[in-house]
Amino acid sequence: ADGGVLPVTDDIVVLGRKPIEGAGAQSLSVPDTTRTLSKTHAKLELLQGRWIVTDLNSTNGVIVVRADGTEDLLDEGASAEVLDRFVLGKVELRLVKAGA
Repeated sequence: ADGGVLPVTDDIVVLGRKPIEGAGAQSLSVPDTTRTLSKTHAKLELLQGRWIVTDLNSTNGVIVVRADGTEDLLDEGASAEVLDRFVLGKVELRLVKAGA
């Protein structure tokens, strides 16, 4: 399933079905037809020009797709750099620079 393009407007974004409003973070509801997203699933954070995703103890996990196409399932609470694609539950998302 494809979550499509989501408008990221902040350096810290909390993603999920109905993410809790975090202090100083953008909350972004991700369309979930797969019913595999947690309410508050993951956090994206821009650090020194790199996007880092952190699993927020989600039910169905976070997968980061590496440059060579291999998929890494993060441990609960773990973080990893996102190069392009990542998967929350079964919803695939992709980072695209605005205006690209």
